Order: sequence, then C-alpha cells, then structure tokens
Amino acid sequence: MHQFSEVNQLRTQCTILESQISVLQTKNGELQSRIDQLENSLTPGFKTIPNLGRFPDNSIGQVILNEDDGSFQL
Repeated sequence: MHQFSEVNQLRTQCTILESQISVLQTKNGELQSRIDQLENSLTPGFKTIPNLGRFPDNSIGQVILNEDDGSFQL
C-alpha cells in the first residue's frame, strides 16, 4: 500500500508539472509574439545599428555613432 501511495503522489506531481509546462509554453509564445511586434514596429526618430541596438537618430546620435576620428585623447 505504501508503494502504491508513492506512485500516486509521483503521478500527481507529474500531471501538475506537465500542466505548468503547457501554461508556460503558451505564455512564452505570447511573449515572443509581443517581442517580435515591438522589435518590428517602426519607431520614428530611432536608428537600428546591426548587432548593437536602437539609437536616437539625431545629430548627437550621429556624432556618437560615426567613425572614431581619434580626436579624443587622455
């Protein structure tokens, strides 16, 4: 009887975990969809630099993101 009880407890725990996995997979899919929407949205005033991210597209951002001319020295 004791062994049967342990098996039932393990089956119950597995069922609960499988249910939680299912819920988390659904939420993960929804979040990934939202992330894709946000990444693909066109935000005016920002410039996307590959492998770096999004930066303000203005004169300050252009100065910062242009090639280094070596004028700054310590």
